[in-house]
Amino acid sequence: MSEDFKTEKELFAALIDDAVKTIKASIDDFSKVAAEGRDTAASAAKKAAADATGQLNDLSDGAQDYMGRGAAHMARSVATNPFAALAIAAGAGFLFGLATRGDRR
Repeated sequence: MSEDFKTEKELFAALIDDAVKTIKASIDDFSKVAAEGRDTAASAAKKAAADATGQLNDLSDGAQDYMGRGAAHMARSVATNPFAALAIAAGAGFLFGLATRGDRR
């Protein structure tokens, strides 16, 4: 093997070794940044989930309160006008029956 070829081979090997070290360092840096980003993203997702849960709980409480007031109002209306409530229920039942009956006559 000639001396020039041997020197070029050693220089090429050193160049490849430096490139591998640089790539490994870049991968390590990227891994660190990705881990920090993952932790930040996880924290943001947890906070968003907690906020959404709080909002859903508030909406649920509001809906329950609204339904409770509606049921109380309906109970008062039925107690005040039982015959009107019966007529409304019969009419609604009749209309529901017509709607679900289809083409059967």
